Amino acid sequence: MAVLIEWMTRTGGPASLTVFRSVDASFLFAYALAELLFCLLCRGLFGPGDALRRAWSFISWAAACRVAGVLVAGFPPLFRPADAGRDAWLARAGSVMCGPLTLVLLGIGLFVVLRLYARVGLLKRPAAADWIPLTLVAFFLGSQLVELIWRMATPQQTGRLLAWLNWVVDPLLALLLLEAVLLRRAVVNAGGGLIARCWGAYAAAILLLVLASAGSWTIDLGLLASAHAHTIQFAFSLSALAFALAPAYQIEAIVRATRAGVLEF
Repeated sequence: MAVLIEWMTRTGGPASLTVFRSVDASFLFAYALAELLFCLLCRGLFGPGDALRRAWSFISWAAACRVAGVLVAGFPPLFRPADAGRDAWLARAGSVMCGPLTLVLLGIGLFVVLRLYARVGLLKRPAAADWIPLTLVAFFLGSQLVELIWRMATPQQTGRLLAWLNWVVDPLLALLLLEAVLLRRAVVNAGGGLIARCWGAYAAAILLLVLASAGSWTIDLGLLASAHAHTIQFAFSLSALAFALAPAYQIEAIVRATRAGVLEF
C-alpha cells in the first residue's frame, strides 16, 4: 500500500484513482470474506440454545451483508454490460448493505452478549480511558447534527435526501462503539485475555469506521483537500482487518478453554 501511494503521488490522474479503488476493493472483500468464515466457525462452536450462539448468528449475518455489499459496490465490472446508471444504483445498494443493514445486525448481536454479561454480573461502568473515544464520537455526532439542521433549513439543500438518510450510520456507529467498549471493559475487569481482545477488536474496528466517516465528512465540507481521500480510505481497510480479527480471537479462546477444560465467556 505504501508503494501504491507513492506511485499515485508521482503519476496522479484518474487512472491512479481507478487502480487504487480496484486494489482496495479486493482487500476489503478478502477481509470481509475472512470475517464471515470466522464468524460462522465461531457460531458453530456454541451449542443450540446457547445465548452466545444466537449472538454470533446475528454477527454472522452482519458479516454476510458486508461481503455482499463490498461485492456489489466494489466490483461493478462483474455486472456487464457497463452502465453508469446501474453502477450508481449498485453503489448505493452496496452502501446500504455495508452500512445501516450491517450495523443494525451487528448491534443486535452485541446487545445479546451485553444482556448475557449483565445477567451474570460482569457489566461494569466504563473506565476513564474508555470515555476518550466515546467523547470524540459524541463531538463528531454533534457536528454532524448541526450540519443536518442546516441542510433541512436551507432550501437548496432539501433535495439531498440521501445525505440525510446516510446520517443515521454515524449514530449507529456510536451505539456500536458504546456496546463494544462495555463488553471489553466487562471482560478486562474479569481478567482480560483473548475475549477482551475480541471485543477490543470490535471497538477498534468501529472507531476506525468513525474516523473514516469523519475524514470523508471533512473532505465534503472542504476542510481537507480531496488528495487525502486515499489516506482516509486506509481506515476502512484497517477496520475490515479488525472486524476479521475479532471472531478469530473468540475462536482461539474457545479452543484454548476446551483444551484446558475451562469455560470462558
